[in-house]
Amino acid sequence: MNSFLFIIPATPKFALNPLRSRLQLLCLQSLMAQKYTNWKVFWTDEDKPPLEHENILHIAISGKKEEKLQKLTKYILDEQISFDYIIRLDDDDIFNPNLLTRLADLKADLYTDIKQYFWSPESGQIAGKIMYWFPNTCIHKWENAFTIWGEFATGGPFEKYKEKPFLIENDHSKLHHFYKGKLVELAGEKHPVYLRAINPSSSTAVQSQDYQKYLNNFGYWKKNNLIDFNQLGEEFEKKSIINQSFKDKIMHFKNNIIAKRNYHKI
Repeated sequence: MNSFLFIIPATPKFALNPLRSRLQLLCLQSLMAQKYTNWKVFWTDEDKPPLEHENILHIAISGKKEEKLQKLTKYILDEQISFDYIIRLDDDDIFNPNLLTRLADLKADLYTDIKQYFWSPESGQIAGKIMYWFPNTCIHKWENAFTIWGEFATGGPFEKYKEKPFLIENDHSKLHHFYKGKLVELAGEKHPVYLRAINPSSSTAVQSQDYQKYLNNFGYWKKNNLIDFNQLGEEFEKKSIINQSFKDKIMHFKNNIIAKRNYHKI
């Protein structure tokens, strides 16, 4: 029976807005909903997590996300903590609430999504897109995650406390290079590992001058038909619907077919 550790470098309280605060609750609730019990969360921030649970542990660490990760990996090694698998999760990501039971006997080096899914809290819609890299939230075998490999993420400026990062601290778009030749198991497209919440207050959305164009990057938006997430965000007021053209639908459908065909070659 596998053990799982989630590490969440949380958004500091001073940087939260009402939507991000609600997403933090949904993130933790998606973990608390697991029927499988052999998991822990390291909530990494100066402030305590917004929900209490025996499996959610507060690790009081400050700094930017990349700095928190480095401090947290040092803490884990110093304290000789060990699990079978480790999952890096942002505090606005929604983990599949039914997944861990299915992975109790997982043997793979990595479990990840082939199609990355996105969720709009404002509309309740989802989009899916096959990309040529692994998503941020992957389920890494413990020894892989703590292998010194690659380069630090290029997000900007943060303090580096060592010369080379561990795999878990890398830019996720580079992870597939490490896993070539290793045992990678892909989640079914109808049962993804997680959903990434897309909203206009995120740092990447703020940098985009055209929010509709930004949304188009994630695929074709439609009604949520994912069984594992069918009750997601029911308490959210639907303020808007993401409208795209039939041409957008055909283009994204065609792109996913091509991407799926070429995915394993890359």
